[in-house]
Amino acid sequence: MVPRRRKIYDALVIGSGASGGWVAKELAERGLTVLMLEAGPPRVPTRDFTEHVWPYQLKFRGFGNQQQFLRTQPVQRLCYACDEYSHQFFVNDLEHPYTFPPDKPFMWIRGRQVGGKTFCWARESYRFSDNEFKAASHDGYGEDWPISYAELEPYYDLVESFIGVSGSREGLPQMPDGQFLPPMALSCGSVMAKEVIERKFGWRVMPDRVANLTVNHRGRPACHYCDQCARGCFTASYFNSPSVTLPAAAKTGKLTLVSDAVVSHLLMDRNGRAQGVHYIDRVTHEHREAYAAVVVIAAGALESTRILLNSKSPSHPDGVGNSTGVLGHYLMDHFTIEGGGGFIPRLRSSKREAVGRPCGFLIPKYVNAANARERNNNF
Repeated sequence: MVPRRRKIYDALVIGSGASGGWVAKELAERGLTVLMLEAGPPRVPTRDFTEHVWPYQLKFRGFGNQQQFLRTQPVQRLCYACDEYSHQFFVNDLEHPYTFPPDKPFMWIRGRQVGGKTFCWARESYRFSDNEFKAASHDGYGEDWPISYAELEPYYDLVESFIGVSGSREGLPQMPDGQFLPPMALSCGSVMAKEVIERKFGWRVMPDRVANLTVNHRGRPACHYCDQCARGCFTASYFNSPSVTLPAAAKTGKLTLVSDAVVSHLLMDRNGRAQGVHYIDRVTHEHREAYAAVVVIAAGALESTRILLNSKSPSHPDGVGNSTGVLGHYLMDHFTIEGGGGFIPRLRSSKREAVGRPCGFLIPKYVNAANARERNNNF
């Protein structure tokens, strides 16, 4: 029997979230054959999206079965967006365990599915400025990034123009303007807060810059302001990769997407270069291999690191990219800290506005905005 010749793709992309989706689109549109491997299943809008479901239609009125959450999603439930409406966008912690030192707990919020965590982020979309890239030159701490805002600006333009980001142009060097769709209007409460903040403190107040459409854009309709973005969006009026970048990649006919494919490690050639991956079918538990001229790891900060550390070979005895032993240290995951309070005496009403908005308002950086040599670069 003549052995079957293995297929070699031009590019193999691990992960289908924000980065993986964009890479697949760009490569496929340039004529490259792309294989995308995603560790989780696809999401079906008619089954998984709940933005128009009312509380009375759910058994626990949206709060969910707390005993079940404590048992199956003790970590994921700590995310504000993980509830009875949207728990399906988060992993089952029993099926995806991880460890940490007893004195250093870490809450790892994960979304293993086609689209990754692009279903459940708040779509806040801001540009870094040279306040970040060249911070060391301003305050003397650490090192400057090896890139500048001027180098990244055209790529910011490209992404914003494609995905659709609504926002106002403010002319602030510490928060550069972009290729914006019209901004969302502030709510009544936000308008009153803006008036007080600007009058009493002199701080700028502006609408959030979000990847939600305020006008029809590239075949997708504008937001209809149901304000339940964490539950899915039938109209694709916000950015997630299954609604925006992956369809563009698929339209070329060059994309092959394999879901439920958990990558174990990279396959290296004799020269120490990646030539493919070893992966496991999540459903059947079969072990498989896939090959490509180029391998792109876009599985998130921690999963990408896991794959690199697992990829030991004679040329990479401690894992790919780990000749210094730094791989696995100094990682940055996406996190948020929230809190606040206030009272506006003139805003006395128990009624909500008829229109929901998937955004609030922002006070741009004002501390050290003039590049003062102080430690805190942000506000």
